[in-house]
Amino acid sequence: MDNGSKDIKMDIRMNIKMDSNMYGNVDSNVNSNVDSENNRWLRKFLRVLADVMFILLAGIVLVTYLPGVIGFKSYRVLSASMEPEYQVGSLVYVKQVDVDSINTGDVITFHISESNLVTHRVVEKDSIRGGFITKGDANEVNDGGLVTYDSVVGKVMFDIPMLGYVSSFMSSLYGKCVVIGVLIVMMALEILYNRMEKMNCKKVLQYRKGNMV
Repeated sequence: MDNGSKDIKMDIRMNIKMDSNMYGNVDSNVNSNVDSENNRWLRKFLRVLADVMFILLAGIVLVTYLPGVIGFKSYRVLSASMEPEYQVGSLVYVKQVDVDSINTGDVITFHISESNLVTHRVVEKDSIRGGFITKGDANEVNDGGLVTYDSVVGKVMFDIPMLGYVSSFMSSLYGKCVVIGVLIVMMALEILYNRMEKMNCKKVLQYRKGNMV
């Protein structure tokens, strides 16, 4: 075999080796790009999930407990006596006011015993006896007896439907455990997100160093 044939074979082998290296690099780059894209979407999903959980939890806590900080008391509606104005499960927010400012048509919360409260509408104000005649909107007759001034807790300012169920749940032992569990999950998501960010930064630096060599 002459030298020309040997040179041709060597060139062919070198070309095949170079082509295989080139395709290997292309495949590794494609896989790297796919992994990077998947990680990017996973990181974004974790961040959105953590943010949504935080917003929901913060919103529930704020609407449940913040009014108490600014002078409101909240009570859950247990019966249908004030429907359709206040549905069962609603949370009514009551503010202490001067009894002189309470007029016919206002809805007030008052004690009927030391531990029992009622929220009904004022249908008559009896200044002589110092009290109110009240009635539930869904009831056909007035409440029995006079609601004296000293038994009035305050006037209903506004309500949030269905929030009473949430408030009752969060006040229970099971609800508190759920809240703690949600907080732990949020912390875990945050830690996982930060670790994935660090890993991604390391991969980017390694990729840049490899291209510079």
